[in-house]
Amino acid sequence: MMNPQVMAFRENPPQDEIARRVAAGVSPNYRGDYTLARNRPANIPAEKNFSVWITGLPPTVTTHQLLGAIRDVGRVWAAVLSPPTMTNVTAAAKVTFFTAEAAQTLLARCNGPGPGGLPVGDRIARVQPDRNAVAAATEPIDHTRVISIAGPTDVVNESYLGAYFSRTFVYEVDEVIWLVAGRAINIIEWRFGSYRCQAQWAYERLRQDQVFLQRGVRVNFERKARGKASVEVF
Repeated sequence: MMNPQVMAFRENPPQDEIARRVAAGVSPNYRGDYTLARNRPANIPAEKNFSVWITGLPPTVTTHQLLGAIRDVGRVWAAVLSPPTMTNVTAAAKVTFFTAEAAQTLLARCNGPGPGGLPVGDRIARVQPDRNAVAAATEPIDHTRVISIAGPTDVVNESYLGAYFSRTFVYEVDEVIWLVAGRAINIIEWRFGSYRCQAQWAYERLRQDQVFLQRGVRVNFERKARGKASVEVF
């Protein structure tokens, strides 16, 4: 969840912050952490851009709605929503994939023959290459924005884990799915809004924190939805 002070700074940056964003080569409206090399524009050909910019989204769009509309395209590295402003009544989003192929697939689907666009809620959003181009990720091929967590019921539950994550890092939730709700052991599939700094950090923290290590908690990345007939990449 976003700290209110951080959210206010990102949405209404002072003039000196805007100047720093422009100098770094990113949009003044960018709400991510542009100080990270991964988030700064890359000097790459358009077909190797891993990122898309989606506009015309419902003003109250949720992370779950956005990711649900693109779930079968490819693994999502990061999804950042930009809420409406005083000059724009719709929301927007930057979505970065693990591969350029995923970004190109979404662009082709939304800009090819036919009605075009990306249906999200009650609107048809527009998808275009993000001008702040992003190059290849270097994380292992089995990493995704979704992790499964198995362990004792007192530490593996939505309330306990949600509070732990909130104390540790900023995150958004796509959805939380209970795979097993047992008397002694629970198994939860936690679908974060992004891999970057969300599922990525949750995986690392849960595998390093002594509380979870001593209780035998197991954590794994998930590449497809359980119980689906076809492969569904996150």
